[in-house]
Amino acid sequence: KEKNPFFYGTALVVSFLTVYYSFRMLFVLIFSKTNRLSSITHHEPPIGDHASDHTVGAALGRPLGAAFLAGSPGFPPAPHQSPALEYCKAIPLVSLALLSLYAGALGTPIMGHKILHWLGGHAGHLNTELLATTSLLILAGIGLAYLQFRNPEKAEQALERNRSLLKRVLERKFFMDDAYDFLVHNIVVPLTSGLNRFDHGVITGIMVNKTAAGVMRLGKLLSRLQNGFLQNYLSIAIGTGVVVVFYLVHWKQ
Repeated sequence: KEKNPFFYGTALVVSFLTVYYSFRMLFVLIFSKTNRLSSITHHEPPIGDHASDHTVGAALGRPLGAAFLAGSPGFPPAPHQSPALEYCKAIPLVSLALLSLYAGALGTPIMGHKILHWLGGHAGHLNTELLATTSLLILAGIGLAYLQFRNPEKAEQALERNRSLLKRVLERKFFMDDAYDFLVHNIVVPLTSGLNRFDHGVITGIMVNKTAAGVMRLGKLLSRLQNGFLQNYLSIAIGTGVVVVFYLVHWKQ
């Protein structure tokens, strides 16, 4: 905190958001009243060609008939989960919470600081200010999540009616996708296009292809000297010798 207040404040904000989002998920999963089976069983009877199907559903019984006809024309799709699954969703979260509490309790005097003896290291000192700050952040995150999402259906309706700038920023993911789109289309693509033209024109076109073409032309030119005729080789040797002698006689004087 004393060395870098900015990072200290950032860590506190991130901790608060973590608690808030975690309990928002928990409240939405546990307190959600959505029941697709009830929407099927209380569906209005169809008319026309599907009236006979409704009669069959009524004869089978309200829940059984709705489940039998669910997904057919004129009826909503069948539910894919039972109401008991709503409670099963909370089991992993509750299990993780209990394990976290137990792991944290291992470092307290009640458990004899077992985790400290197991991990070793020097003894730490209790920072009451940090403990109080984090505890208040945890309670604030839980309270805010509960106030907003204790009724997920109403929270969703309120969110749909909300037209604030903050909602727009959050829906647009802090405009990160827009920033990436701007950078890619206005900076990255033109830059890579220029580099691509430079690669094809200079690197590949001149340094690779032109050099290879020059070597091939030189090879074809030199191949004409190697025709297998002995008199041509002797002529080249004599001509080379004359040039060397001329150089030694005239240029060394």
